[in-house]
Amino acid sequence: MASFSVIFKLAIATLWESKLRSILTLIGMVFGTAAVIATLSSNEGAQRYIAKQLEGLGNKLMIVNMRERPMSVGDIPVLDRFADEIDSSVVESNLGEANIRFQSKSGQGTIIASNNDYFKAMNLDIATGRQFLKVELSEVSPVVILGHKIRVNLFGNNSFVNDSIMVKLGSTSLMARVIGAFREKGGAAGVALDNGIFISTKLGHKLATQNNNSRLILILKDDNRASIAKRQVMALLGPKYGDNMQISDSRESIERTQSIWAKQNFVGICLAAISLLTGGVGIMNIMLLSIHQRRKEIGLRKAVGAQNSEIAMQFLLEAVLICLLGGLGGVVVGCLFGQQVAKMLGDWDAVTSPQNIMMALTFAVLTGIIFGLLPALRASRIDPYDALRTG
Repeated sequence: MASFSVIFKLAIATLWESKLRSILTLIGMVFGTAAVIATLSSNEGAQRYIAKQLEGLGNKLMIVNMRERPMSVGDIPVLDRFADEIDSSVVESNLGEANIRFQSKSGQGTIIASNNDYFKAMNLDIATGRQFLKVELSEVSPVVILGHKIRVNLFGNNSFVNDSIMVKLGSTSLMARVIGAFREKGGAAGVALDNGIFISTKLGHKLATQNNNSRLILILKDDNRASIAKRQVMALLGPKYGDNMQISDSRESIERTQSIWAKQNFVGICLAAISLLTGGVGIMNIMLLSIHQRRKEIGLRKAVGAQNSEIAMQFLLEAVLICLLGGLGGVVVGCLFGQQVAKMLGDWDAVTSPQNIMMALTFAVLTGIIFGLLPALRASRIDPYDALRTG
C-alpha cells in the first residue's frame, strides 16, 4: 500500500496538471471563506467599538429615566443619605434643541442643564476655559459651556472665552457668556455631548418647558454591586414614581450590546456558510466530472495494484487541498473586504482574530471532506476492466 506522502504528492501533481480547472474550482471557496471572514471581522470590530464608546461614558454609571413625570432635584439628598451604594448623583435636564448665533455664524445644539458633578460622571474634560463657579450654580447666571462640535462650528480655532452668544430656545431668547468648551467626546455615545450647550441647573429651571426631559445620573461606588444599588434606588424612589421610572446601568448596556452583536454574528455566519455550501456543491460537481475524464487513469492504477482506499484518499485529498487553498485565499480577500465594510458602516476598524481565521479554515476543510467524500468513494468503486475498456 502506498504511503500517505506518496498519495499526497500524487494529489498535488494532479491538481497542478489541471491548473485552470483547479483555479476555477477554488474560486467558489475563496468567496465563501471571504464572506465568513468579512462578516466576522466587521461585526467584531463594530462590537468592540460600541463597547468602547459605552465604557467611555463610565462603567460605574446608573441612569434613571422618567417616562412621563420629570425627575426632581429634591430626590438627590434622599439618595445621598440613604443609598450607601451611590457615590454621587446629579439630575440632567435635556431642554431640547436651541438655535445659537455668534456674529454672522449660527448653528443648533442641545441645551443640557446640570452641574460640575455631571461633567465628571460623563467623563467630560475641559479643553479651554473653565467649569461653573459655585456662585454661577447657586444663581441664575447666563453662562454656558460648549460641546466640541458646537465650539468648532461657531468659533473655529479662534479664542472664544467670555464671548457672548445668542441662544434661542422656543420663544425664549437669552444672551449668554461662553466660559469654556469640552474636549471632543467622539463616537456614537458622544454625539449628543459634542453637540451640547451646557447651562447650570438654576438657569435650566428658568428656561424649562413642559417638554423638557430629565433623568438622574448616578455614580456607583462599585460597578460589581450595581444590582444592589438598583434595588436601593427602587426602594427609595419607587413609591414616588412607580412604573414611570426606568433604571439601567452602563454594564447592562454593554452586555446587551454584546448580546445583540453575538446574535448578528451567528446570523452572518449562517449566511456566509451558504456561500461555502455553494462552493462545496461546485467542487463535488467538478470532482464527479473529473472522475469521468480520468476513468482510464483510475483503471490503470488499479490494474497495477492500487487499492480502493488509495484511490479514495487521493480524490479526497484533492478536494480538501482545493478547499484549503481557497480558504487561505478567502482569508486574505475577507480581511481586505471586511475593512471596507467597516469603513462603509461606521468609524470602526475590522478586527480579524486568529480564532476567526481558524474557524473559517476549519469550515473550508470540512467542506472539502463533506463534498469530496462522495466523488472519492465513487472513484474507488470503479471496476478496472470497465474503466480500461471504455476509458
